[in-house]
Amino acid sequence: MVRRRDPQTARFIGSFIKKSREKKFPGRGGKAAAADSFGINRTSWGHWEDGTSIPDDVNQRKLAKFFGITLAELRGDHEKPPVTTGGQEGEILTDAQLAAVRGALSLLRIVADSLEVALDDPDRAEIFAAAIEASKSTLEAS
Repeated sequence: MVRRRDPQTARFIGSFIKKSREKKFPGRGGKAAAADSFGINRTSWGHWEDGTSIPDDVNQRKLAKFFGITLAELRGDHEKPPVTTGGQEGEILTDAQLAAVRGALSLLRIVADSLEVALDDPDRAEIFAAAIEASKSTLEAS
């Protein structure tokens, strides 16, 4: 299916497809090799590269997998939505704060798993106590 979108999007995706193809299939005949390997005709591949048309959503997903990238990278969606603190309106977490939150969540999962083990086998309660201590020291360090 040929899809037409705004010219800027078509040019961006086309340029990305071309650059990715040149890396994966260098030299003469690279466009034909890429089209054959991807399983489409060479004319359609050429239209994608020159921005005349863009692949449909299914083929965009396949292209992302084909080139080992994310769908967002293929489409140029590089901006991440901000993560808010839930506190002051408009307050956004920094990357360091977000990393600390993710680390704390990982530690909580470890503690929960250890608690489950300790509840199943009271003789192994020391595992739980050790996990709590490790969590405390890790949280204090961050």
